[in-house]
Amino acid sequence: MAPDYSHVVRVIYSGTCLCGHSWDDHHCQIVQDAAVAAILGTNYAPDVCEFYGCNEDAGLDEVGQPHCLLYCDREDPDLSRHALWRRKLGQ
Repeated sequence: MAPDYSHVVRVIYSGTCLCGHSWDDHHCQIVQDAAVAAILGTNYAPDVCEFYGCNEDAGLDEVGQPHCLLYCDREDPDLSRHALWRRKLGQ
C-alpha cells in the first residue's frame, strides 16, 4: 500500500487559498521526499501566506494577526484539509 501523504501535500485546484490569496502569494517550501514530489508534480509546496509579509510576518495580516498559516485551496474537495486550515488559525 502506498504511504498517505495527504497531511503534507498542498493540492492546488483553483490556485486560490481559503485566505483569498493565490498559491504563489504563499511561501513555497522545498519538498525533498521524492514520493511527495511525485504526487505534487513539483518539488515545491505552498505553505504560510506571505501576502502581507515574509519571515517573521509570514502568515500574519497587515496588523499582525494570524491570517493564513497553511495553504488550503478553496476548491479542495477534502474537507479535512479545510478543517486543518481552520484549526491552525485557532477557529
